[in-house]
Amino acid sequence: MIKTILEHIQKNMDSPWDESAYSVEPDLVAIIKWYYYEKLKWCGCGQPGEAMRAIAKYLEDRQENRLHTDDDSLLLCLAYELDRAGFTDHGSSIYGCWLTDDGRYFLWAIKEADKQGVLDI
Repeated sequence: MIKTILEHIQKNMDSPWDESAYSVEPDLVAIIKWYYYEKLKWCGCGQPGEAMRAIAKYLEDRQENRLHTDDDSLLLCLAYELDRAGFTDHGSSIYGCWLTDDGRYFLWAIKEADKQGVLDI
């Protein structure tokens, strides 16, 4: 899966993969950092691991169509932010958004990094 994600990043992203900034040998942590810092453009202070766990929960719930953002204004803000970053896309309403390839890849990477105990970057 890591190779698939890296190929996707290299073919489809505005910001190129900078091996010197992440890892000479790209790995799961490097992919997580790329999505977090380059796609989301979020800083690393506070608790990025907790933020990514919240992102994973949102993306997973969205993927399973279990989430309704119209009940929570903070969740709605997260929906807009993840859509802006390209992890979801929507047609006529953000309430019916779906995961893009980046969203599915980031979700997989977050869950895998959490399982391996390397999510807290």
